[in-house]
Amino acid sequence: PPPPYASPTSPSLVTEARLCSSVSSLPDPSPLLTADPATGAMRPNEDVAPGVLNCCVRYKDRVDPDPERVVLRLKSELDGILSRYHVSSGRVDYVSASKSPDFLAFEVRTAELQSISLLRMGKRERKAFCLNLYNLMIKHAFTKVGEATGRHNRPHFFPGVGYELSDGFFSFDHVENGVLRANRSGILPPSDPRLRAALDDSDVDPRIHFALNCGASSCPPIKKFTGMSVEEELGVVAKAYCEGGNVVVG
Repeated sequence: PPPPYASPTSPSLVTEARLCSSVSSLPDPSPLLTADPATGAMRPNEDVAPGVLNCCVRYKDRVDPDPERVVLRLKSELDGILSRYHVSSGRVDYVSASKSPDFLAFEVRTAELQSISLLRMGKRERKAFCLNLYNLMIKHAFTKVGEATGRHNRPHFFPGVGYELSDGFFSFDHVENGVLRANRSGILPPSDPRLRAALDDSDVDPRIHFALNCGASSCPPIKKFTGMSVEEELGVVAKAYCEGGNVVVG
């Protein structure tokens, strides 16, 4: 499992650390450091757990009691940041966006996800939350670690990049195949405690294919989902996808 992270810090400190040649040059770099489990040396949190997108600080602040509100707030914030870096053909300049102080501040705020548990959600709420989480992660990951293009990095991207929740680390594959698809692929072994977050097999909804954005040109547009109306929202997304001239193989 990913190692424990340092205490929470402010966006300004993280921004300053990213701009410095070494975090050791900061007056108090300890909030950004953790012990390397292999050597015991203090290293930046993100160096110790490079695939964990929200590990720059350890979140111990006030927790919003509404997980849906948290993930949708973060998605709205990131969408606003990336909208300023659109280039030709609707593409995003993720490299430039990654250097934005606003993006660095956003990264600190994603640490709040560490306090959210999938196990405390009902089935509908969990389904909607995971759809939103996946679609937030894809844009966050493209900005932070690069786009999942090419046969070399794509096989490592979806199983190795993700968010730390209170229930453990969830990669793209864990969210989609472990939780939303009821672990039919067996990506989570029987002894894995994260398996408790998986939906029941009878609750698997094939329409999630139309709701998840994996970054490919054929992927459906990202939507917002709510626990109250997720079934209706999935119907709308599926209908829009099929009416858009896409081929669906049953």
